Amino acid sequence: MVEKYMRIALLGVFFQCICSNPYLHAQTADARMDHFDINYYFFNLEVSPANSDIRGNVEVHVNFISENPDTLVLELTDQATVDSIWLNDEPTVFVHSGDLVKIPLEQAFGIDDSARVNFFYAAHGRNFDINEGISNYSDSEGRSVTWTLSEPFYSKNWFPCKQVLEDKIDSARLHFTCSDNFRVGSNGKLQDIVRLDSNKLRYEWMTAYPTAYYLFSFAVAEYMEYSFYAPTGEGDSVLVQNYIYNDSAYLERNRTDIDATGDLITLFSNLLGPYPFRKEKYGHCLAPIQGGMEHQTMTTLSDFRFNLVSHELAHQWFGDHVTCSSWQDIWINEGFASYFELIAIEFLRSKPEYVSWLTESLMLITSRPAGSVYVPESEINSDSRIFDHRLSYEKGAYLLHMLRYEIADDTLFFEALRNYLTEYAGKVATAEDFRISVENTTGMDFSAFFAQWYYGEGYPNLDILWSQKGDTLALTIEQFPTAPESTPFFDITFDLQLNFFGGDTLIRVNPASNKAEIRIPIRHRVYQITPDPEKWMLAIFNSITRVFQEDSTANFAVFPNPLQDEFIIENYQIGLPFHAKLFTNHGVLIDEMEGIAAFTSFNTSNLKMGLYLLAITRESTREVHQIMKY
Repeated sequence: MVEKYMRIALLGVFFQCICSNPYLHAQTADARMDHFDINYYFFNLEVSPANSDIRGNVEVHVNFISENPDTLVLELTDQATVDSIWLNDEPTVFVHSGDLVKIPLEQAFGIDDSARVNFFYAAHGRNFDINEGISNYSDSEGRSVTWTLSEPFYSKNWFPCKQVLEDKIDSARLHFTCSDNFRVGSNGKLQDIVRLDSNKLRYEWMTAYPTAYYLFSFAVAEYMEYSFYAPTGEGDSVLVQNYIYNDSAYLERNRTDIDATGDLITLFSNLLGPYPFRKEKYGHCLAPIQGGMEHQTMTTLSDFRFNLVSHELAHQWFGDHVTCSSWQDIWINEGFASYFELIAIEFLRSKPEYVSWLTESLMLITSRPAGSVYVPESEINSDSRIFDHRLSYEKGAYLLHMLRYEIADDTLFFEALRNYLTEYAGKVATAEDFRISVENTTGMDFSAFFAQWYYGEGYPNLDILWSQKGDTLALTIEQFPTAPESTPFFDITFDLQLNFFGGDTLIRVNPASNKAEIRIPIRHRVYQITPDPEKWMLAIFNSITRVFQEDSTANFAVFPNPLQDEFIIENYQIGLPFHAKLFTNHGVLIDEMEGIAAFTSFNTSNLKMGLYLLAITRESTREVHQIMKY
């Protein structure tokens, strides 16, 4: 989900993880909800884009996992009016209070017994906060839309449920009735559109894929449909079904961006394995939600921006197909979807866009010093902390970027993602599950990596001093962690780009302490060092300072000396112009030239053997070097 970008607070909360207990299982709103699982829903609701009122019935099939429970408890907001409840086709008594519906069980139910519970109710148009259950909005152009958005705790605001991530629902039918000038989009495959009396239509959707409670949805408006098929990478294709505003001009303005969904489905299918719900569809319903929400098979979104569409589509693999097992591990959803924004840019857009995405992400992450990707237990009920854009989204994405760098093999990296998705298909997973899965694929140990980047806080600031003497490059790398109480040292590996006379190269360094001395043999004369040129590392490089020899003027060097047919002026202040004059040992001017680059060459093939003087000036600075030709 990216709609919360507009209203979340960027929080930095200190949390020290106990790695031996990496996650806590979800707690139900009432302990009696632990006695059963939900395996099927049948929604049969009347809806309208004019308001957020709903009326009808929802049938819930439950399977008992405890012996002889005395009460069946489900969540439903007190703002809903429950007319009646039927248990196994018989009316039953119930108590509705505290956003819970409690149904006494007079019949004995054993383990693996099942029951059907049918709720007849209405939600009477409570003015829910935007994106907390049902929302309705009419814009200045006269469009009215009603939509649902339940993540993380708001399914109970529109249907009876058990808000536990681990209890995925096996299948569902979703029937929505509206006036015949509207359309209703929802999960799964559209089975039928049934014409009813009073100029009404019933849209009948069905899904046979496991679905987390918060991913059920509907959106109703005066939509038009624009659909096509996209290849999924296995020789087949999937329906891309878009419910957009009923405005041909809107379609023409946005057709190219909508069509890009097909390229994204093909790309992600090739990298991650075929689109997970290809037997049904992928689609979009437009609604004014300031972003998007990855409802399974039918994303609700505000527009078709490339990054937004790629983010929500990626959720179909990361978040829907495999879902976080608790909100503490929301990274399993949001960090991955955010990173696949970058993957989409990398494969389908331009290098400048790729660099810009990383630059902006790095700026946001480092705008505050602390905070872990892992959500502390103390804040597991806070929307703003769960969906902290800086931590769950951006730092979570950069964690994956760095993991890819550590694996150092894109084929292996994407294989690891595919294996993880296969292992947990239709299920829930923790960050620890993901780590172990990746380790099994790569044969690498990432426990320390996750300890510092996932459970730990902050990031390193680095100062680099360097000098060269002969064929040895000397580096002093000093690290200053931003949250030293949590993470006193980051064990990091990063690239240094060395620019030297005649070329450049990349080397990898791994400082072993907060102040590390590193010696690198190199035959070339280095004039510039750029740390992490491809932005793989979540770090701030404060300074890269060249340390000169004591007898150096820190302006210029001349080599080789003695020389044969050429000598080079090395300009330590790259980009600042200078003027050079070559004289005989008796002061007769031979040649002169201008320079600005790191290296400027003089051809001396026509000079006789002997001593010469080279005068180099820059503004008020003047140096004289004695050189010898032999």
